Amino acid sequence: MTTFNVMMPVAGMLGLPFLPLLNELVKRSDVDALPIGDGPFIDYPRRAAQWLDALRANVRGEPPAQGGAAPPWQALGLRVEHVDALSLARGERRDGVLYADRTIALGAGSQAAYAFAEVRIEIRAGATLGGFAYAPSVDIDNTLVRGAVIGQTVRLNGCGGFANLHGTPIVFGRTARAFGRDGALTPHRAMSIVSHLSGVPHRVLHDRYLVQRDVRLPPHTILHGTLIVEGRLTLGEGCVLLGSVKAHSVELECDALLHGAVFARHDVLLDEASCIDGVVSAGGLLRLTGARIGAADHPVSACARDVSVVGHACVHGDLVARRSGWYRAS
Repeated sequence: MTTFNVMMPVAGMLGLPFLPLLNELVKRSDVDALPIGDGPFIDYPRRAAQWLDALRANVRGEPPAQGGAAPPWQALGLRVEHVDALSLARGERRDGVLYADRTIALGAGSQAAYAFAEVRIEIRAGATLGGFAYAPSVDIDNTLVRGAVIGQTVRLNGCGGFANLHGTPIVFGRTARAFGRDGALTPHRAMSIVSHLSGVPHRVLHDRYLVQRDVRLPPHTILHGTLIVEGRLTLGEGCVLLGSVKAHSVELECDALLHGAVFARHDVLLDEASCIDGVVSAGGLLRLTGARIGAADHPVSACARDVSVVGHACVHGDLVARRSGWYRAS
């Protein structure tokens, strides 16, 4: 027997402890980062704050700071129209920058590029906003808003479309209601995620549970853990998951709560009275049906290729639709 024949079994035995590590190195795709958004990111709230500061200084007659950049509208060749309050009627158009000490109302059939108001902006049915708008309070009624809207409170009523909304909160629908129904009072039972996955093929990596199939979490249970699912993750009615999630698709049934971030390669679907209290990124559709994302004391960002909002819903933070965003009352 040669030395080679003797050493091969010994080397094999010594290498056994390293097989799990080799397996993880080969199968890293299930924990790789998902792409979030396409193209350069624009921080619209920060940009709006910069424009607003420059507009206020311009109204006061203050020159730009020594060595500071010129006002942003000058680089675009735009003119500032400063008023106390302004209401655009049908057929009126403003291609410059509107700045009002109080309110701006864009009536049906009117068009504006940039609008800033110190109190309130109303965008009524049939009006067009091409650039972006800022006011502490913004009301959008039955219209398609192609630009970005930034406010402390942004309200959307009726039906229409949007691309970039930023507010704490962003409220869809006229009827205020508490999120959570009578079913939310159903007692919850604590469940170990380890025991729930005991009959499911899975691995544990750095306190994350990697599951290679669709998973449904039981109704009215409370579970702790971070999940990476190669398939669809469903939270049953009234289920509470304390942990972040990455999956092909994620669905929250009625009254379900996910306290963490959600990253989905495809769709994220929130049913009636369900909530996600963390960042949401969906490569496909983000659908809110009477649901909530974020909280008043914890604003977050939600981004998807397409966003659909049905009924009364609420988002605290940013809501961005990369391709199309639509809302309707019911």
